[in-house]
Amino acid sequence: MKQFVRICATAATAAAMLSAEGWAADGAAPAIPAHGVDVGVCAAVKAFMDEATMRKNARLIKEAGVAFVRTDFQWRGIEKERGTYNFDKHDMMTRVAREEGIELLGLISHTPQWAAPAQEHFDEWLAFVETTVKRYPTVRHWEIFNEPNLESFWGPKPDPAACAELVRLTYKKIKSIDPTLFVVFPGLAGGNNATGGYPGAFLEGIFKSGIKGAYDAMSLHPYRHPHAPEETHNESDPRAPDKWPVLKTMEAVHELMANDGDGDKQFWITEFGFPTHIGTQGPGTMGDEFLESAKKALQDNTPIKDSKPAQKTPPGVTETEQGDFLPRMILLSFQGGADHFFWFTAMSQEKNPYDKEHWFGILHPDYRPRPAYFALKALKSACPAGSVMARDRFRSAPAYCVSWKRPDRKYGWALWIAERGVAKKLKAQIMGVVEECFDGLGESVSLSVDQGEAALALSGRVLYLVGPESVEFAEAKTRSIRP
Repeated sequence: MKQFVRICATAATAAAMLSAEGWAADGAAPAIPAHGVDVGVCAAVKAFMDEATMRKNARLIKEAGVAFVRTDFQWRGIEKERGTYNFDKHDMMTRVAREEGIELLGLISHTPQWAAPAQEHFDEWLAFVETTVKRYPTVRHWEIFNEPNLESFWGPKPDPAACAELVRLTYKKIKSIDPTLFVVFPGLAGGNNATGGYPGAFLEGIFKSGIKGAYDAMSLHPYRHPHAPEETHNESDPRAPDKWPVLKTMEAVHELMANDGDGDKQFWITEFGFPTHIGTQGPGTMGDEFLESAKKALQDNTPIKDSKPAQKTPPGVTETEQGDFLPRMILLSFQGGADHFFWFTAMSQEKNPYDKEHWFGILHPDYRPRPAYFALKALKSACPAGSVMARDRFRSAPAYCVSWKRPDRKYGWALWIAERGVAKKLKAQIMGVVEECFDGLGESVSLSVDQGEAALALSGRVLYLVGPESVEFAEAKTRSIRP
């Protein structure tokens, strides 16, 4: 008789699995409330864009099933001089979003030079917040500041106690305007560090200063390139330091929330992406002529010659990896307790091959989709907004498996192999009808199910199943994929 490993595990078994994945060592991870999940995109509409670009971006992301966009209301851009506001570009941006059916997460952030350091100008900050929120009543979600643990956004002397005070004051101000508005905690920069984007002492300092009840959703930016979502050690770059897997990063933050009495609050990833830039080893120079030749080499898929990079930078990932990692990162974040996830960003600039900020997008500058665009579209098709994670069905062996219940009451499944360059042919027992089967880029996959049994070919690209109530695996045979 064949022995099958059940994907739909009991809650007790799931706790043991989570411990193995880096969750609470004693298996007693904090309880995670069951909110509906959704995926958004950063910067598909922005105040510096012209109207035609915003409309084109909005329509493309809506074709991918996305209707929620995180965008800036920058203090330093709107109030360049103290007491003088210019909302003209933001008026156009919010009008375009409304007309295109895009919901906005408004990010109020970026200290102007005249108001730095921010902790010495809270009165001016609150006046700006009040003016902005009142001006845009159709924006129902507001995020308080962007990465306040960085000087580039906060100004000199980022301070956790001052940030905690800003959070408390801003939450109170926004709720006084309209108590039904949804307020998101500042998205802290994780620093792409060894803890997989966990902000460490700065976030812990905020909690110690007291923020209980001062937010509706926690927020985090857990960057981790070039590591895959599940990786602790990056096999493709031995120099890269080991990192926490994403589930451990998520648990560390949720544990802070639970210990503070806010474990039932939502948890949003308001910014995350995998860039596809070139890593460099410097030192050297990088002139315009070289940049143009490097860009052409990237487009032609040919080696870059005579490279003279300006500085040492960590590498990005390939476009293929970006597309494969996108659903894995988002789904593991949902498994770890995230409710909303905003992918950074809609469109890549693709000007400087060494600047990661130019290479995060799911669209090329000419609007051509990158593989990550199709990956996002496939994810949204399999896991529509409002789906509720079936977290007790999580599995990491012999393959990763995440499951959820969709608004139409059907179960969705995502299955993949995390090891780079590895595929597994798995015999599976499936209970219920498989109504849809497609891969991580949305390509239909033929699946033959004979008396409840099927053979699934799994790799680093997610395989989606829609419909069955459970999946069980027999022993796996592993083979390497030739590069």
